[in-house]
Amino acid sequence: MQRLKIAAETGTDSDDAERIALTERVRAAEAEVRRLEDEATKCRAAIDGAVDAAEVVEDLRRARAQLLADAVVGGHVAILTGIDAELATATEASDKAAQDADDARIMSSVIAERVEVVKDDLAAYRETLKSIARAELARLYDEALAEYGRCVEALREPVERLFGISEVRFALAGRSDLAINSVARMLRNEGLRIQRAHDKAWVEPAWLNADSRHGAAYRDLTEMFKGWGLKL
Repeated sequence: MQRLKIAAETGTDSDDAERIALTERVRAAEAEVRRLEDEATKCRAAIDGAVDAAEVVEDLRRARAQLLADAVVGGHVAILTGIDAELATATEASDKAAQDADDARIMSSVIAERVEVVKDDLAAYRETLKSIARAELARLYDEALAEYGRCVEALREPVERLFGISEVRFALAGRSDLAINSVARMLRNEGLRIQRAHDKAWVEPAWLNADSRHGAAYRDLTEMFKGWGLKL
């Protein structure tokens, strides 16, 4: 597994050329989606900003009208110099914000279309990577299965000794009727077991229980495939 991780990280294996190219495309597409989404966020902010700017203008117009009304009621001339200057500035800012918002709406549409195209490309790249990953997993599985077979075959001699010792021990004790419950029969019927040191009970190896299913191989493979650009 370590050898595979090193090859995947350095890209030195010639057979990895297609996978490396696809991974680069995935990374580029992911970066483009992030960049475009950042631009889309800016567009939304520009559209919201135009609304806020227009509200400022409306508030100032209402304030100006209130000054005029107060002047009429009070029988004096309204002093509008200050508020007119504010209104002129706010109106200019609102006009610019409105233009920016119009541009942002058009840009948002174009960006959204581009994001969909890039995401479609990204999905296609990942699907091809998944095919390569499935082929790699099949190869690794065959390797592990062959190694497992060799290990099982290597158990033959010690297991045969356990079988023989158990059968002869019961025979010497004149209890051949108990042979069916011997270690040999237990291994045959219940599968792989080891004897626990503290109480001599025969139990499954700790690494074989369900809590150990996410072991080193799982961690190494998920790390490797994430490095390829796949989501697991």
